[in-house]
Amino acid sequence: MAKSDYTKRYLYIIRDVQEHPYISSKELIEHVSRQLVLHDSEATSFSTRTLKRDLQEIRDKLGFAIEWDNRRKGYYIPDNDEANDPEGIARFLESFEILNSLNADNGLSRFVFPEHHHPSGTQHLYPLVQAMKENRLITFNYYKFREQLMTSREVEPYAVKECRGRWYLIGKESGSNIFKTFSLNYITNLNITPCAFKRNNAIDINRSFRDSFGIINDEKFPVEDITLSFDALDGQYIKTKPFHHSQQIIKDTPDEFTITLRLRVTNDFVMELLSRSRSLRVIQPLNLKARINEIYRQALLRNS
Repeated sequence: MAKSDYTKRYLYIIRDVQEHPYISSKELIEHVSRQLVLHDSEATSFSTRTLKRDLQEIRDKLGFAIEWDNRRKGYYIPDNDEANDPEGIARFLESFEILNSLNADNGLSRFVFPEHHHPSGTQHLYPLVQAMKENRLITFNYYKFREQLMTSREVEPYAVKECRGRWYLIGKESGSNIFKTFSLNYITNLNITPCAFKRNNAIDINRSFRDSFGIINDEKFPVEDITLSFDALDGQYIKTKPFHHSQQIIKDTPDEFTITLRLRVTNDFVMELLSRSRSLRVIQPLNLKARINEIYRQALLRNS
């Protein structure tokens, strides 16, 4: 059976339990079976035995817990399990679903029109998760965009992180204690080696990025209090897609939308702000306001 059939089942199971808390075994099997048939999977047979095996593998391979409630006679996702990150898992599943849908010979090319850019690297997600669960060293070729150079890497994988539609690997190269990020777009010839590494469980990757926007986590950028103002139209977009988890709305009127944030002002964050240049007004800090003004000044010189 193709690996894609296993991953499809995992995706359908998790999604159905998320959408239908306390779903019964019978209903879950029926839902997954329908999805398998709908997506032209060769593995259309889905039994109670297969479901139980898949649930165990979802826990072991993805670190995602799905439990059975005896009182309510159904499966649910516990919300007190720190390993369960619904938002992160949803993005992870979304990447897999898009990849599977676009690669499947199911007629979707008539309806789905992806951007014509470099591959997003989502094909590496599943093997990377396996390597991280088993604490296995990985090797790959990596294209350094600025230097236009291909290099060979041996890395201890710690996490994968999504940022602005792209996925990144966070890990340490062998013999180094410094964490680096690698865009999955530029990884080729990924190989999971039989060599194990000792993972430092005291390192909390999620916490280390808590004060950062995007994939850059450099302590040379101090955490700053930020106040930004936009017009009401941009405010509607920003409410539905906040810049950062620290975002707080302090003014929301028909004329103005003002927020506060607390994070590191990295280049990624500045670039994100520039995408809202139409109505952006930086209130504080003054160094961010000066930085934005200088970018505008240089742009005017180039385009005058």
